[in-house]
Amino acid sequence: MIWSGIKPAISRSEVLITLPRCITYNKLVTGDFNNCDVSKCLVGYQQQVTCPTRKDRTLDLFFCNLKHAYTCKQLPKLGRSDHNMVSLSPKYRPLVQREPPLKNTVMAWSKD
Repeated sequence: MIWSGIKPAISRSEVLITLPRCITYNKLVTGDFNNCDVSKCLVGYQQQVTCPTRKDRTLDLFFCNLKHAYTCKQLPKLGRSDHNMVSLSPKYRPLVQREPPLKNTVMAWSKD
């Protein structure tokens, strides 16, 4: 996973050049992107945060290479932060949780 905190003073072109070099093998990219449009350098990645993270805007982003991989829930702010926390839970459920248990009958022979 890659976390990114982009300061407002950094140029967008610098972000668009640097970020793709960092994500050649990772599957998650997250951070406070401060209104920077990273969609051109994150081709194939899907935004998972669907609720506002600061006032009515979504600044804290979480990109994943799988579409609809997480459910998003807005949580309260932590301490003096001006950003809300976000809980992302995987939508994937393991096969063992999706299928009903199998019932097997085992017969044991007596020694007689």
